[in-house]
Amino acid sequence: MPVKRKKSDLPFIEHLEELRRRFLWLLSVLFFFTIIYFLLFDRLSLFKIILYPLEKINQKLYFYHIAEPFLARVKLSFIFSLVTSAPFILYHLFAFLIPALKRKEKSLGLIFTFLIMVLFSTGALFAYYYILPFSINFLLKFAPQQVKPLLRLNEYISLCITFVFGTGLIFQMPLVIIFLTKLDIIDYKFLLRYTGEAIIIIFIISALITPPDVYSQVLLGLPLILLYLISIALSYALQNKR
Repeated sequence: MPVKRKKSDLPFIEHLEELRRRFLWLLSVLFFFTIIYFLLFDRLSLFKIILYPLEKINQKLYFYHIAEPFLARVKLSFIFSLVTSAPFILYHLFAFLIPALKRKEKSLGLIFTFLIMVLFSTGALFAYYYILPFSINFLLKFAPQQVKPLLRLNEYISLCITFVFGTGLIFQMPLVIIFLTKLDIIDYKFLLRYTGEAIIIIFIISALITPPDVYSQVLLGLPLILLYLISIALSYALQNKR
């Protein structure tokens, strides 16, 4: 009678095969949602969603190349597809790793997966609904009355994507610090010792992903500093719990 092997006992090649299957499945899901969003683009008012930061200042977008509106639709359809597929991506990543995890680690993995989604969504929404409209309005105020802005469609969409996704990613900082603390790579004393350097790095990162004005950098930097201080407290609690 053949012995039924656990999934964690599968040979390396079979693990790679499983990873390939999951990867192809996720690509199919991404492609499917991209097509759906592209076909229902106008009905779902996706352009209206992306134009929210410009509504209060009554600005319009312009395009300089004939293919630019089409490419913008494709890009936005893919981005909305990526957002929609995020739970599936995290699920399959966790499902692939779960056989190698212990019972306690599986519970922690589920909590981490949930927190990743919450922190990313918080950072992305904060950037999109608060920092981005403020930054665009602030920068346009420097234009004299004789000069009218012509905001290019492609550049505006690229700015939104970079800024919103970048903010969502750096809002993962507490989870990264908890993970590094768990591995004994850093501790709360290390974090306290280099708080000044960390604040400088935070503002450098803020400068890289925000529009080029100080107010946007401060608006993003202050919540990140708060997250860093919360991370120190979590690192301290984690170490004292051992």
